[in-house]
Amino acid sequence: SKPCFGTRKSQSEPYEWETYSEVEVKVASVASFLDEYLGNTSKMVGIQSPNIPEWLIVQLACAARGHVVVPLYETFGTQACREIIEETQSELIFCGSVNSARWLLQDPPACVKHLILLQYPDDTNKLSETKVPCPELHVFSEILVS
Repeated sequence: SKPCFGTRKSQSEPYEWETYSEVEVKVASVASFLDEYLGNTSKMVGIQSPNIPEWLIVQLACAARGHVVVPLYETFGTQACREIIEETQSELIFCGSVNSARWLLQDPPACVKHLILLQYPDDTNKLSETKVPCPELHVFSEILVS
């Protein structure tokens, strides 16, 4: 299969490519996860992350299941992101890392039921710092193997 997404750890290193077939399998896994947690009615799904391949995988999975992606750019600030989440009633939020999701973990809007970390699964050890109940937490790599 032909190359679809290319990533590299630094500018001096060559790209590592995922094929269209590999991406298709990931999209199907995320779509299945969305079915399990959101059902088959159209919902708003928040995403706060830098531009990475996982973002597009989530977007394709949402499109496949009729969900709408709601971008939550960090430059908006936490108050604006909170208002967007509350207005859209987004139950499920994808975040780039624990650091970008810290405000959601500490004081989540009532509608948020699930938080998915797209990258940096090693950050999950930092979750012990969270002192208040947070949404159910998932790691993107675990979604892909289920």
